[in-house]
Amino acid sequence: MANPASQREGFSASSIAGIVIALAIAIALAKLLSAQRLYEPSYHRAPGELPGSRSAWPTSRPTPMPTFSSNDRSRWATVRSLVDDGSFIVGKRDTFAYILTAVAQTGQTDFFPALTTAACGLSKRISSSSGISFEDGWQTVDLVLHPDELNFYSTKPPLLPIMVAGEYWVIKKLTGWTLKEHPFGVVRIILFTINLVPFFIYLLVFWALLQRFSQSDWACIYALTIAALGTSVLPFLNSFNNHTMATFSILFAIYGIVRIQEMADAKSKTAWQGSLWFALVGLLCGFAVCNELPSLAFLAFVALIGTFKFPRQTILVYLPCAALPILLLLASNQVAMGQWRPAYSEFGSPWYTYEGSHWRIFDGMIRRGIDWARYNGESRATYTFHLLLGHHGFFSLTPVFLLALVALARTPFYQHSSKSWGFLALTSAIVGAVVIVFYIFKSDNYGGFAVGPRWLMWIAPLFILTAVPVIDGMAKSKTGRLIALVLLIFAVLAANYPGWNAWRHPWIYDAMLDSGWPGY
Repeated sequence: MANPASQREGFSASSIAGIVIALAIAIALAKLLSAQRLYEPSYHRAPGELPGSRSAWPTSRPTPMPTFSSNDRSRWATVRSLVDDGSFIVGKRDTFAYILTAVAQTGQTDFFPALTTAACGLSKRISSSSGISFEDGWQTVDLVLHPDELNFYSTKPPLLPIMVAGEYWVIKKLTGWTLKEHPFGVVRIILFTINLVPFFIYLLVFWALLQRFSQSDWACIYALTIAALGTSVLPFLNSFNNHTMATFSILFAIYGIVRIQEMADAKSKTAWQGSLWFALVGLLCGFAVCNELPSLAFLAFVALIGTFKFPRQTILVYLPCAALPILLLLASNQVAMGQWRPAYSEFGSPWYTYEGSHWRIFDGMIRRGIDWARYNGESRATYTFHLLLGHHGFFSLTPVFLLALVALARTPFYQHSSKSWGFLALTSAIVGAVVIVFYIFKSDNYGGFAVGPRWLMWIAPLFILTAVPVIDGMAKSKTGRLIALVLLIFAVLAANYPGWNAWRHPWIYDAMLDSGWPGY
């Protein structure tokens, strides 16, 4: 009698990849469809507890919303205002309240009455705020106040909200749904189109690249699983954000660069085909910069290498196409706020430090919470450790990225069949180092409430692809595969903790709190 096992049909690597991609899409879709702001007791202070890093527990039932944090609500507010009100303004302060409180203060000579009047005036001015971003369910701290006009704007660059507003306008015209009355339906449709559809394409492109770079099916499947289930891309798919957009753009640009190199090696490209790929790579790199400013390092490095290898196409096609999205971003700033500079460039100015602002601080003032980690005295060395290997560690939360460092250390010894892998390794080393050093010195709060170092999400594809030769080597032994699987477990853990909200602390951070660490 024949062994039933011998009659089983073998599975190709592509069929297993299809299963991995299907699982990732199903998980992402489940997260999207169930997206709703949950109020966890551990993130709120008890009645009578002194104000600190935790907010007060709601005194009444909050409005159910499919948004999670100040970050995404700030973007959605701009989208809603553009379509429903035809404006970038998401709130305003009552000018009359400023005049009234100024008049009330006039003539006060006694200290205590003057102090009482000033306090009442401050409360009156703050409470006079109204508009989308002050409605229940739409509140956000990511606002700037125009100091002359007393209008509130989102701190987020307006180009992406403008693009999303176009889809919202179509939805509103076709269905009659609005973000105010039908937030769940509108948000789900838009996030499906701007996050899940690109994510599906992202995984297909990732698989195509892995088949070029990897020498074993096991390594291909493993790296694809990391890309699909083991990075911070997955938890952010149910939230309106800039990080996933930049990550998708970078990977698609990498694929375009690989195609250019392949056509150059085969000498098979025509002039228009070559120009098309250079234009596409330029647009993608420029759009990545619009969403993650430090990805300018990637754009510049590609331009540098391209100028040496393909000077005509790089200068005449790549660079102008890369400049186009950036010029559109600058123009959108001008249209939205009357200035070319983005809103976040005003940090520390009256735009940010208006009365009642979350970002308003004074010398000697103590603020609790991760937003103020470095401000409260955390050393640069400690911050660097936690950004790389600690509670928000790029490598501790996704230890598979350590394999990329091993690959970089061994690069001179690799005889890789693909010239493009050498470019990727060099790019990962230089761009990765530049970006990490930039955030070590220019950031101070790890990206705030987030399941990981969200600012570094876009370099994840570079590190995964760079690690492929090391994964190939590990696939050759049981011990190597076992170590790789352990690394996979921790990567998937970090990407799926807590599971319902990407705007929460990483599991390592919570574990440290549970162990007695006081936090921020």
